[in-house]
Amino acid sequence: MAMGPLEVFVFPSVIVETRLEAPGTTAAGDLRVPAIIGTSSEEIRVSNFEIVRGSSNISDNLIMEEDESSKFTGANKNFTVNYYPIVDGSGQGKVSNDPHAVIVTVNAVSVAVNSVNGLTGEVVLQRLPPAGAEIRANYYMKRRDTYLEDEDLSDQADATNKTFKVKNARIVKGDNSGANATDTDIGKTVVILYDPTPSTPGTPSTPGDEVERTVPIFKVTVDDVEATVTHIVGGSGTFSLQDAPALGAVVKVWYFTNTWQDTYDVLPASEVNRLIKVGLSQDTNDFSIGNDCVLGVDPLTGARNAIHWGHSATQEQGIYTAGSTPLNDNVVVGLIDTYVYGRIATPVTPATTAPLVDADNNVLSDGAGKVFTLPSVPCDGAGKGQPTENPSDIIAYVGATWAAAKLAEPVTVLSISGQNITLKTAPSHVDQEKVYVSYY
Repeated sequence: MAMGPLEVFVFPSVIVETRLEAPGTTAAGDLRVPAIIGTSSEEIRVSNFEIVRGSSNISDNLIMEEDESSKFTGANKNFTVNYYPIVDGSGQGKVSNDPHAVIVTVNAVSVAVNSVNGLTGEVVLQRLPPAGAEIRANYYMKRRDTYLEDEDLSDQADATNKTFKVKNARIVKGDNSGANATDTDIGKTVVILYDPTPSTPGTPSTPGDEVERTVPIFKVTVDDVEATVTHIVGGSGTFSLQDAPALGAVVKVWYFTNTWQDTYDVLPASEVNRLIKVGLSQDTNDFSIGNDCVLGVDPLTGARNAIHWGHSATQEQGIYTAGSTPLNDNVVVGLIDTYVYGRIATPVTPATTAPLVDADNNVLSDGAGKVFTLPSVPCDGAGKGQPTENPSDIIAYVGATWAAAKLAEPVTVLSISGQNITLKTAPSHVDQEKVYVSYY
């Protein structure tokens, strides 16, 4: 029995059908066109989706609906995903060559994968996709800590110095969690994927060409002899040795760092229209969208599906005035920490006897205090707003004026604690000396 204009009953759904009829005396003729009106949405809301911020030692990173269409010419069955190595999704970063590790769709229909090279990220399909097809891939990848070798710190050796700072922001554990290394990591080893091809000292290995290798989490050599490390402060990238290397000694360090902190994370869609709430757990709103994080493009793919955190920058071309120079790949966009010169540091123990201030109303020290407060928290200069505890990141001068102070030799900064610095010697209260600092 027919129901309404249709021959059989159908459940409410979106119906797309084309019927052709020879032109008749009227525009419609006898052609029956069913029209079912209902609600629809061009936006799909995804709620309570859990992502890993940065990298994790217990979770792999899920990549969904990655657009691979531009990698096909109509004559090839193979392509390379944007993020590799491809892993099995177990959370341990285990590289997978299983064809089931990658789900590929051609025009929204799943197709068979013939082979996967997890290390290189190459995927081969069983059948040749038609030219112009929309091809997307879903898979897990692993954001890893970066292992650096032979980084030269010889310029910090002066026969008395035992505390050194690496050239990157942090020293991490090497377990892909991005966690800061501590004293408990001294002497330990981890297994990593390592590029055996010789490379420039101090540069990371190349993903895709690796083999497994056991390496020390942290290692220091002085004149090619392994040195005893007594202390590591991973957050500031500093470490201490048992003995001070001689002036002119060759000091080299092996360590892990993590470049994913406060950068971006890929969201579970090929294109994202907007962020509604971002929180630490389900149904919470702990971060301010537009301040703590923003929706932007994936720097690797150009797709608008990345959430950017903290000190992070991307570039994308928008609307521009005709005749002007558009933002394109030749324009380099990046973040820098601002370097300031000759800022006055305030004494923690101000003068109690006259003069209390100088002619410009700057507070003077009591003549014995060596601790001073900076106008702002000092950074390491890497461009991510990372606070520093490395005294070598600050240059301090002492004098009655900035003009006089900068003509003298810098004074020794012993330590940094938050916004406070400790000097080796105290400025003279009698001479109305002040502390001028230059730093990021």
